[in-house]
Amino acid sequence: MTINVCGRSFIFHWNCRKNEYHRRRRNLLHLEGHSLITDLPIWLYYIPLLASPFMGSFMSVLIVRLPQNGHIILSRSKCRECHRALGFQDLIPLVSWLFLRGKCRHCEAPIGLRYLTIEIAAVLISVWSYASLPNDLYWIGCLFGWCLLTLAVIDYQHFILPDSLNLFLALLGLYILYELPVDDTYGHILGALIGLVTFFSISFFYRLVRKKEGLGFGDIKLFSVIGIWVGWNGLPSVLLIACGGAIANILIRNSLGLRFIKNEKIPFGTFLCLGAWIIWLYGPIRLAI
Repeated sequence: MTINVCGRSFIFHWNCRKNEYHRRRRNLLHLEGHSLITDLPIWLYYIPLLASPFMGSFMSVLIVRLPQNGHIILSRSKCRECHRALGFQDLIPLVSWLFLRGKCRHCEAPIGLRYLTIEIAAVLISVWSYASLPNDLYWIGCLFGWCLLTLAVIDYQHFILPDSLNLFLALLGLYILYELPVDDTYGHILGALIGLVTFFSISFFYRLVRKKEGLGFGDIKLFSVIGIWVGWNGLPSVLLIACGGAIANILIRNSLGLRFIKNEKIPFGTFLCLGAWIIWLYGPIRLAI
């Protein structure tokens, strides 16, 4: 992408994933026998693609229950209107919603498009990961994308980023680092520290100057976790995309007549998730003048 500013051309581009960025990462994973997934039949690599609608259904459960501190596994799904427990035939991803025409089987209350949208998005993340990642990183990419999507939707709706999801991403990222050679690990550990210190400093000085909260602690923890995944050199690109996404969201809302109100909260974690996903897949943005 080329942008002309004052007669000078600035070229923004990503590394082509399969040609350079993740090929280097894949080669690192195989140095000295390292591999995230080894000796598996080829068909097992495609399980995430088949499981993605079910993961989307589970993500919908997380999106509803985590902000309410509800039980994730033990509690059965119920209709929000008639409170009747949903059976197996009501919970088949994609199929149930289409067969029931988006209505409860018992009381015919509208279910809404959110559940169908999340399930489709989970499938798209799986396809995107398959198209952009080598086999050894396909499972990891799907888990990363699904978790980011869940965080993004929760933050957009409730302005919170659950610690449980941040912790899961941190542990998964550290597992990948454990499989990498030591020399490549330092940049990712440094990324976690830089992400934490940078956002904490912004939050501290904003509160010191404005006398109010400007950046939630969930955003601070999320940016630190993202540093584990993309390394210190990927954080500026993540932040650039996040800021661009937040500005675009405000402009779109204004164009639709939904004016942005002064002191209104911005779900910045949502756009951090978008930036993290793109940069992890394609690598940091490079600027050529």
